[in-house]
Amino acid sequence: ELPVNFYALNLTADNINIGY
Repeated sequence: ELPVNFYALNLTADNINIGY
């Protein structure tokens, strides 16, 4: 999944899994 924060903040757990 690609939450909005993935682009803006990369703070949520989902973002960490995808971004990092």
